[in-house]
Amino acid sequence: MKSLFLKIGTIVCLAVIFSLTVKTVEAAELRIIHAPVQSGDCALIIFPNGKTMLIDTGKEDKFTDVVEPFLLRHCVTHLDYFVNSHPHGDHVEGQIVMEASGMIDGATIIWDWKTFDYEDEFTIEDVNFFIYNTRDTDFHGTDANENSLAFRMEYNGFVYQTGGDEGLASMNRFRADHPELVPAHVRKIAHHMWGPLSVPFLRDVDAYLYVTTNSVNIVGYGGKYDDWDDKFIPDVIEWSYANGGRMDDLGYGQGYVLTGVDGFVSIWANDSSDWGYTSDTYNNRFAYNEPDWTNCQALNADFESQSAPANMLINETVSVDVTMTNTGSETWTAPDIMLGSQNAEDNTIWGLNRVSLSGDVDPGEDITFTFDITAPATEGTYEFQWQMTDDGVEFFGEMSENISIIVTETLPMPNQATIISPADGGINVLIDSDLMWNAGTYADSHEVLFGTDPGNLISTTQSGTSYDPGTMAYSTTYYWQINETNATGTTNGELWSFTTEPDFDVFDAEFISQSVPSSLAPGEEVIVTVTMKNTGNTSWSEAVSIKLFAENPNANTNWVDNPRIKFTGGQSVAPGETWDFVFELTAPLVEDTYNFQWRMLQEGGGVGKFGDFTDNVSIEVSDIYTGIKENSNPNSISVLGNQIVVKGNGSLNIFNFSGGLVHQSEMRGTDSVSLRSGNYIVRLVSKGHTTKRKVFIY
Repeated sequence: MKSLFLKIGTIVCLAVIFSLTVKTVEAAELRIIHAPVQSGDCALIIFPNGKTMLIDTGKEDKFTDVVEPFLLRHCVTHLDYFVNSHPHGDHVEGQIVMEASGMIDGATIIWDWKTFDYEDEFTIEDVNFFIYNTRDTDFHGTDANENSLAFRMEYNGFVYQTGGDEGLASMNRFRADHPELVPAHVRKIAHHMWGPLSVPFLRDVDAYLYVTTNSVNIVGYGGKYDDWDDKFIPDVIEWSYANGGRMDDLGYGQGYVLTGVDGFVSIWANDSSDWGYTSDTYNNRFAYNEPDWTNCQALNADFESQSAPANMLINETVSVDVTMTNTGSETWTAPDIMLGSQNAEDNTIWGLNRVSLSGDVDPGEDITFTFDITAPATEGTYEFQWQMTDDGVEFFGEMSENISIIVTETLPMPNQATIISPADGGINVLIDSDLMWNAGTYADSHEVLFGTDPGNLISTTQSGTSYDPGTMAYSTTYYWQINETNATGTTNGELWSFTTEPDFDVFDAEFISQSVPSSLAPGEEVIVTVTMKNTGNTSWSEAVSIKLFAENPNANTNWVDNPRIKFTGGQSVAPGETWDFVFELTAPLVEDTYNFQWRMLQEGGGVGKFGDFTDNVSIEVSDIYTGIKENSNPNSISVLGNQIVVKGNGSLNIFNFSGGLVHQSEMRGTDSVSLRSGNYIVRLVSKGHTTKRKVFIY
């Protein structure tokens, strides 16, 4: 083994030297930010003391397009640590760019797949590291992926794992040698879901959140093993929900993120009980901003809002405005700082390309530029976009949102308005609702026709695209129409209608889905989920005695002691929302086939049962242990705490109480497997002879 003390000593010395000479990013906790670099890896670590580490970079084009602008926007102009997990372009091509720019230099501590040995462990920047894979050609051969640097990070009990492009051998060794270190709060999926996937390993990781640095179209339809649809979702995510895993309890779909879909995924952690994550879209990848990060740019600007017409006549002059906020550290002063035209840069499409400041703008303040523009003399569609500029030096900050303005010689008839809300034909509309619509192109004003008699609607003309009808009557059908008007004429809109809510509470429910096994063993306990949607006009809660009720037969206690599944903790389900009833059931002790079906209930003088029944599931209850004999050599299979210990040579398989495979390995000598409390079947096949035994872990 290399000298671990020498390695860590070098790290500490360089870190001390660096801290005296370079301003660091401020941070209040441990942060891990995954960047959307498609089929590749890149994660920025911000340690609690503000030091930074970048793990891989993605390909060079992704680093230049996505990662580097993000780092620079958030003041990361120099890295304290850089990790090169293995020498493949989709992980490290950006290193050359960083070295050329000085982001990586002699003060940067660089780790790669050769830096450490298996099982090295150390603490830097108040974070504990455990190395569970590195270059080991005797174990892995020469495959670069298999020899990836993989490690576990722990901060105040919060655990994060990342594995580069590691393979099954790495996962299996970690799982076998250090089962107590495998569980993690967040797991970055190895090989960005493009290579081999160990379902038993990921189940043992038992993460609250899995991060895949890829996009769903790649992992689902182009992945090497199609593991996303075939294995990862049903065998890891759904299995976790169905078997008491630690997955985020907000519901299915909350336990994993894909950077190619969700963009930047930012994880923060103070400790094991105080952590979370946010995500931002790929298109918004430059906007992510935490308030306690250092403002490193002297001149910077955020776009706030603007007002400009959607259409103009040839040579027409109108007043517009653009609002910008000074997010830099320097005050904007005239005449140097101005608003400049973009798309194309410095264009004079609208008769000017610079707008001067009306006064000084201090950091944190905003300013609205109000100015006249004149349409071109030729019909066409022209772009309207602006950005702050230090005139003659550089443009800086965010551009305003681009607006395409249509310029015509004569004003066309306006297009029809399109509905927003209430929906046409909608029911249970609140009596204090406003009418809202999208303006038709070329419309200057809107004639609102509204009333209960479609042949005699009351007309009101206005410029806005929402209308307050006042308090409407209960259980009444209203009709409305928007006619779009300009100087050329009026275009009549469609006639829409809706019906208001009744003057009493209506309870209704729609069955959405359920997760329940088709077979169980007598007395087996499992977690199930029933999802219902509130399609009435009043909220569900324990306060109004709403429950999920067992049916088929009525009020049966086949699965639970009380046929009513209650809300707890003050939950409320508003009209239009869905709710997951997650509860534990216990299979009957008598072997038979039993129905599993539910319906919503309001009791205590309420409406009684209401809404859809769930789909009926016929669950077969039978003893899967029938015909299994105890092992003739009781010493070869034993239980030690939460571990099943097996002695022998051959193929080892362990099944749970439902018959599901939870462990599989080829063993020589003794194998120890850590499992949760429950019943298991242990099967060892050696030289054509099968030995079985059922065991229970308390």
